[in-house]
Amino acid sequence: GNIKELPTLDYMIRNDASVFAIAEGEVTGLVYQDESKDYEFSIQSQNDPSYVVFYDHLVNLKIQIGDKIQPGDTLGNPKPLLPMVGFLEIMVNNLDTKLSYCPLLFMNEDTHNIFSQKISQLMNDWEEFKGDTTIHDQENHLIPGCRYESMITY
Repeated sequence: GNIKELPTLDYMIRNDASVFAIAEGEVTGLVYQDESKDYEFSIQSQNDPSYVVFYDHLVNLKIQIGDKIQPGDTLGNPKPLLPMVGFLEIMVNNLDTKLSYCPLLFMNEDTHNIFSQKISQLMNDWEEFKGDTTIHDQENHLIPGCRYESMITY
């Protein structure tokens, strides 16, 4: 359909998959979203407090306000969307600039290359499965999965 510009990386994965932290920080916000029956929470960097990573649509949380988080820590599970399929969003915001940034910008070169390849492969596999090579408009992505380096946060 139409392109919807959001400053998030959205994932549809197994609903029993563990969701891991992508960055260090402290859990500074935690909201139960009654309409979607799941949680949104924020982890603010302790190395650079202007950056906050938001995780949206998680259940079975393994964290609480005040927890110190390291990359790779288990946060919970994606919200079930369909049988065996879960959904989650990740967004990296800067409180000073009021912009959201592509999460891949913050990875070291080796990790960036690995995840860029994985995201490209995921998009290619989905387009092949759906029989439509125009779904992701990859030629217009600045970084795989990100059409822009940054955009106004919501």
